[in-house]
Amino acid sequence: MIRPTRHGYLLLALLGFFYLASVTSQSGLLLTIMGVVLACFVLNWVRARQTLRAIQVSALPATTATEGQPVTEPWQFLNRSRQWAGVVRVQSPAGLLCQAGPFAPGEAVPAPLLARFARRGVYPLGRCWLECHHPFGLVTSTRALVLPGEIIVYPAVYPCDPPRAAGFDMMVGGKHKGRRRVASGIHFAGIRPMLAGDSWRQIHWKSSAKGQGMMVKTFDEELSGRVTLLLGPATPGQTGWFDDAVRAAGSLMFAALDDGDHVEWRYLGDQHHHLLTPFSDANELLESLARLEVSTAALAAEAWVGALHGGSNRGAVCLVLAAWDPAWLPGLERALHGRSFEVCLPARLAAGLPAHWRLRWFQSQGFGDGPDLPSPPSAQ
Repeated sequence: MIRPTRHGYLLLALLGFFYLASVTSQSGLLLTIMGVVLACFVLNWVRARQTLRAIQVSALPATTATEGQPVTEPWQFLNRSRQWAGVVRVQSPAGLLCQAGPFAPGEAVPAPLLARFARRGVYPLGRCWLECHHPFGLVTSTRALVLPGEIIVYPAVYPCDPPRAAGFDMMVGGKHKGRRRVASGIHFAGIRPMLAGDSWRQIHWKSSAKGQGMMVKTFDEELSGRVTLLLGPATPGQTGWFDDAVRAAGSLMFAALDDGDHVEWRYLGDQHHHLLTPFSDANELLESLARLEVSTAALAAEAWVGALHGGSNRGAVCLVLAAWDPAWLPGLERALHGRSFEVCLPARLAAGLPAHWRLRWFQSQGFGDGPDLPSPPSAQ
């Protein structure tokens, strides 16, 4: 497919004016100028088509990016011909994706993606095309670009305080301190007399040298907590808040994992379920959040009961809501009875919620530099 560029259209309009002037004045010089300009159009078209046929574009099967951030994984451009090739661009329905060139014969060039994606999700590459208007910029030639794969845009998470945890278990590397003293760990707690069964590696030689017997080191017990995080669906017309809720959910999960807690999370829109251990692979979590589809289906109160009873009942509960339906309240009150929980939601939804609930707010913010998730003063 070929079409004139904006400069090409202007030059064609000028050629029309020259043609009318040559007919009026019967001057052959104007016709000569017109022939030279038309030859430039033809040469531009031929060279642009040759460039498109010579350039090969390759990308990773799954290119990853973060909302509002540049893509760090470059695409590869290869000039397969024995001639110089001009600048080429990769276009998509979302706009310009990539640009590279000019190319020497046989040259391979990596080029970063120029696009920044404003919303998480999965963007297939099957609808891209390659375009070139080398060398004069008068005619643009395009060619369909078949690129298998997709661009996975992760939600932009931000630092925040971890959610409350419960159901603590002993785990090496856990960030929570227990009441017991153990033989090994990170946090030194003190010394005690050596007992039968103690290892010689526990001996605190400086204290033992004082002549009061052999003393051994003790450490604070390291514990790992459990958090059950439930992400609620959106309501029609408010899908933008759902993306903010996904960012908040991802931020809370990362904070809990960094705090050494086990996280079990569910998305009630499609019963998405994951169990994450401390220090899990971050990319796996982010990809699952990127692939979540917005659900606006009505949710019964019993769905909350089933979601909470279908998982572990030892951990604390964190609800992340993009919408609120008063019909959910009876089911939630029954499901949350006797459990430690908190609710994270937009401040505009706080009206009408029970006064005894522990609330945290999230806002619709720019990507990559979102705010902390503080508790309101009444809940401190």
